[in-house]
Amino acid sequence: MTRRLTLFLLTILCFGLASEAQAQQIEDSRDLMGTRFRVVVEAGGDTTAARTAMDQAFARLSELEATFSDFHPESEVSRLASTGVLNASADLLTLLETSRFIHQTTGGAFDITVGNLTRLWRRAIRRGTLPTNVEVAEASRMSGWSHVERDGSVVRVTDGVRLDFGGIAKGYAADQALMALAAEGFPVALVDAGGDISAGKAPQGGWTVALPDGSAQFLENGSVATSGDVYRHVNVDGRRYSHILDPATGMGMTDRRTVTVVAASGTIADALASAFTVLPVDQIPAIVQSLGVSVYIERSEGPSLEFHPES
Repeated sequence: MTRRLTLFLLTILCFGLASEAQAQQIEDSRDLMGTRFRVVVEAGGDTTAARTAMDQAFARLSELEATFSDFHPESEVSRLASTGVLNASADLLTLLETSRFIHQTTGGAFDITVGNLTRLWRRAIRRGTLPTNVEVAEASRMSGWSHVERDGSVVRVTDGVRLDFGGIAKGYAADQALMALAAEGFPVALVDAGGDISAGKAPQGGWTVALPDGSAQFLENGSVATSGDVYRHVNVDGRRYSHILDPATGMGMTDRRTVTVVAASGTIADALASAFTVLPVDQIPAIVQSLGVSVYIERSEGPSLEFHPES
């Protein structure tokens, strides 16, 4: 079967039923964390309370933007980069340790310490030119977990290291938005974070997501995330360099692939989708088994691949 996977693969199919409760499914969208967040809630018979809950979810997303956005000079990650030390929030500490775990699990393919490299490649993509070898070497020198220290809630970075949570924060934010909705009494909800999906309890009829093989998978209390270079890349001398970087080389990936991960949480799905665009394909199955996720990979060369945990 031919598989077609794009960043718009994750089309939500909300199969509605002719019930009064289903007719009161409501949604809203806002631009946060550099993407469009869409929140869908089954309101039941109380749309006023549901909209109040949605406001709480968006407030939580705004709070996380103020923590993780490296575009805002007053965010936590920006202040950490500028001062080198920070009494970090619980959210930053949580993602710091989760990122360390994914870094270790993927043999370094996922690395939030490469913030100087990602800034360098953002400029390169805007200008349409590659960074110089000297620039890459200097930014790579200011990377690595050896430069990150934690003592309780205090986090320190040395040698100008910048942390970049761009490959994991969006999934975490979607999870947190779902938790905020459930806390307000609305567990039947779904959050679409720019194409990465986190679903809570499913409504009658289900949350259903289109997968790479053309099938429609029922999703409840789970997440789907996609990573690829469809929109952010630079072409130089006939070669395409992705905005997704190989931490080992400091260079944008040229092995083109689009990766979709189905996992229990948006945090894990988001991080692994990023990591699996970098990791050699033959190393992915072991991680799939250990973490119990499913992976779909479409490559520019060679057949599409799927990896699923053994039942």
